[in-house]
Amino acid sequence: MYRISKEFVLDASHQLPRHEGKCANVHGHTYTIIVSLQSTTLLDDESNEGFVLDFGDLKQIMAPIISAMDHAFIAAGDEPIVTDLEKHGSKIYLLGKRSTAENIAHHIFHLISEKLPHKGAVEVSGIEVWETPKSKAAYLR
Repeated sequence: MYRISKEFVLDASHQLPRHEGKCANVHGHTYTIIVSLQSTTLLDDESNEGFVLDFGDLKQIMAPIISAMDHAFIAAGDEPIVTDLEKHGSKIYLLGKRSTAENIAHHIFHLISEKLPHKGAVEVSGIEVWETPKSKAAYLR
């Protein structure tokens, strides 16, 4: 099995209402997102050098995802603050579920899976979402 990984960084805020800790407050993170792809075979380019997927292609797949989430309030959609943020024209990314690192990883996993070329040959093996340099969550195949 071959595996490649690429790291992406974005800044975003969120809130976890009903949480019994500090994360019940609106706060932000500089998220580091590590995307890992895997394949049992290597694709060939014109020079016959094999690769899982060109890193530039992965960057293009991730670009609209990063753009949509970067400097946004990531929300399930039912947080009371969302209405106020919308009134003031703030950027909001609706995740559709609580904005935990685990749910963000799961969400990105499925977005990328839908956009990968060579379906079946190249798969997402995992998404890691680091909220801090010492805290991460992952969604793995």
